[in-house]
Amino acid sequence: MTNGRAFHSDMRTGRPMMNFSEVIDVDGRRILIEERQEGAKSIELRTIELDGRVTQYMKVKHAWGGEYFFRNGKMINAHIYHIEACKRLIGE
Repeated sequence: MTNGRAFHSDMRTGRPMMNFSEVIDVDGRRILIEERQEGAKSIELRTIELDGRVTQYMKVKHAWGGEYFFRNGKMINAHIYHIEACKRLIGE
C-alpha cells in the first residue's frame, strides 16, 4: 500500500488545495483513492481495476450539503455508489 499527500494552489482562486491519494491492493483488485478540495466542494475519486477492467467513481460534496455521485462520468445514485465503490474495498 502506498499513499502520498500534496498541497497545491487552486489556479483560479490561489487558495491552497489538499490532494491525497492512496493505492490499495485487495484480493486482485487494485483501488486508487484520490481526494481533493476545490473551492467549496470536496471531490473523492475511486478508480477500481478488476479483471482488467477499470471503473472510476466520483463523489462530489458541496459545502451547502449537496452530494452527487458518478460512475465513469455518468450520474448514479448514492446507493449504487456505496454498493459498487465502497463495498468493493472490503471485498463484499
